[in-house]
Amino acid sequence: MHEPEQQILKITKKYIIDYLNALCFENTVSWCGCDQFNEMPLFNAEDDGGQKQEQRGCLLVHKRFPQALRMLITSVETAKQQVCYRIVDIKKQIKLDNPNRKVIPFSYIRLDLSISDLNLGLEDLSSYSFYDNINESKDRIIDLLRFLLDCSVFVIDERELFEDLFNDIFSFSPLPGDVHYKPIYGVEKV
Repeated sequence: MHEPEQQILKITKKYIIDYLNALCFENTVSWCGCDQFNEMPLFNAEDDGGQKQEQRGCLLVHKRFPQALRMLITSVETAKQQVCYRIVDIKKQIKLDNPNRKVIPFSYIRLDLSISDLNLGLEDLSSYSFYDNINESKDRIIDLLRFLLDCSVFVIDERELFEDLFNDIFSFSPLPGDVHYKPIYGVEKV
């Protein structure tokens, strides 16, 4: 039996990845289709025979407050479809489409999260994994959920905003057994 706080974390993390999958992928990667993911600017693309990889990014902008997060999505298609959402604070103030509209970094919360689905679109509860690159905290996860529920995706084609995330190991789905990542739901062996 899990403690209530651990259960809250698990449910919240699973909700977040389900929300992101529905928002960006409509629960499946559609490489040629019309979904939010394909409307984001393409920063990196590789097609190596049996493996296709793309990195796209956007800002998650709060609807009422002048705050935003960066989200880099790395999607890999092999025999499986893997996705990793890297959600990180912005580093400095950014001007958006309107010269009077600006967003600033958070002052009360620090976020650097990697949320991965190791087999996108399949009913495999053990496929979800999560890593908090700062230190896992229930409050930070709940703050992220609150933010996601009250934000909109802002497409911004400025590669330099995401440059520090492109080759970072935590911007990719983890290898099986990676100790940094914790499964959101595990499958118990009988």
